[in-house]
Formats: sequence, structure tokens, C-alpha cells
Amino acid sequence: MTLDERVNTKIEATGSKDRSWRFWFTVPIYPYSQRRTIRTEILPNTIWTFEQLQGIFYVVVPIRMTVVKLSGGGLLVYAPVAPTEECIDLVNELVTIHGDVKYIILPTISG
Repeated sequence: MTLDERVNTKIEATGSKDRSWRFWFTVPIYPYSQRRTIRTEILPNTIWTFEQLQGIFYVVVPIRMTVVKLSGGGLLVYAPVAPTEECIDLVNELVTIHGDVKYIILPTISG
């Protein structure tokens, strides 16, 4: 079975095409091609976190992106995570309500 066939089989088995990250092979760390994104509202209508798992060998840790609503409208994204369809859809829900992403801060390579 080829790599593409294994990835597609896993996507079909989990039903999570939206969680697929097609560039996982550039940095092949857990959870490989599947990255679930969990959005949590930290401060109502102001601050949200988006978490994905990342790991190597037996150490798996969450990585976190933070989105902040700006006082003048729009959003600031701090430490972006892997842009899966699921993650982009969750951010776009906020964009619809609060305006476009105006700033992206990448403090380090984070996913």
C-alpha cells in the first residue's frame, strides 16, 4: 500500500478529511496527516484558543494558537497552528462575526 493510499484509508476510516494536513511529511511528527483542532472561548467575544496535538516518539503535547478580537474591528492571530480545513473553518466563523484577520504573529515555527 502506498503512502497516499494509507493516508486516504485513514481519512475514510476516521471520517475526518477536514482535519487532514497535507504537508505533514515536511515535519513528520505525530499525529501525522490528521490534526484535530479544538476551539475554546477564553474571554467571551474577545479571546479564543485553537489547540492541536503534536508529538514525537512517546511525548505528545498540545500546541496553541490564540485569536484576539481587536478593538477597532478584525482579528489578531498569534502562533498559528497547522491550517487544516477544520481550523480554517473555525477561524472563518470568527471572521464572519468580528471581521478579517488583520495581523498574524509567528513567534516560532509552531506546527
